[in-house]
Amino acid sequence: MNQPFSVDQPARADIDAMPGPALLQFGTDWCGHCKAAQAPVQQALQDFPGVRHMKVEDGPGRALGRSYAVTLWPTLVFLRDGQEVGRLVRPVDSAPVREQLAHALQKVLPPERAGSDRAVAKAPAEVAASALPATPKEEGAPFLAVEVLLDVPGVSGDRQAPLLGRILALFVSESRRGMKNSIREASAGNWSEVQKFAHKTKSAAASVGAMRMAKTARELDAQLKAGRNAEAVQLLSQLEESFRGYIYSLEREGLLAEGELQVEGAP
Repeated sequence: MNQPFSVDQPARADIDAMPGPALLQFGTDWCGHCKAAQAPVQQALQDFPGVRHMKVEDGPGRALGRSYAVTLWPTLVFLRDGQEVGRLVRPVDSAPVREQLAHALQKVLPPERAGSDRAVAKAPAEVAASALPATPKEEGAPFLAVEVLLDVPGVSGDRQAPLLGRILALFVSESRRGMKNSIREASAGNWSEVQKFAHKTKSAAASVGAMRMAKTARELDAQLKAGRNAEAVQLLSQLEESFRGYIYSLEREGLLAEGELQVEGAP
C-alpha cells in the first residue's frame, strides 16, 4: 500500500533503539524521483512482510534527515536493530532494494561493523609510525597513510590514539578536497580524474572503517572502467553522501566537532 510521507519526525534515539529490520525512507510526496521509486520499493517490500517501513518527509531543518546526512530524495536507509546496514539513493529497480532488505533481515554485522562507518573508532590498533607522511598537506597523504596499517610490535596503547587521530585527519581533509575536485572534473567531463579518486578512495575508506563509502567507490571505479559515465553520475552523488554520513559518524563518536577532529594527535 502506498502510504504518504509522514510529517511527524521520529526521534533519532527512538530509531536507534528500534528492534528488528526496518526501512527508513526519506522524501516528499511531490518529489518526482520519490514517485518514480515508489513502485520498485513497494514491489520489493512484498517479499519482506516482516520489515517495518517508515516514510518520513524530509526538508530543510528536518532533524532526522540531517542526522542521516540525507542530501538526495528519495534516500532509503536499511536498519537492523537500529543500526544502518545499507543505503540506496533514487532506486529505479526493485532488485537492489530486495538485496538490501535481505541483508537487513538475514545478516547482522558484528558490533564494530554495524552501521558500517561507526567502526571508525575501532580502526586497526597497530600502525607503523615511521611510515606516516610528514604533513597532512602532502599530496595523497591519507591514501599512503591508510595503506601502511601494519601489525608492528610496540605500536599500541598510548601510541595508538595519536596515530589513529593523524590517519583520520588526513583521510577527512584529503577526501573533502578530492570530492570537491571530482565533482568539478565530472562536470567538465574529465572522468579519468574522477576514476583516479575513486580508485584511491575504495581502499583508503575501508582502512578507516568507512565501509559504505568504500563500497560506493568500488562501484564508481568499476563503472568508469567500463565507460558507463551516465551510471557514474549517480554513484558520485552517492559517494558524496556516504562521505557526509562518515563525517556524521565521527561526530556521533565524539571524534569530530564543528569540523575539527577531537582525537589526540590529530593536526
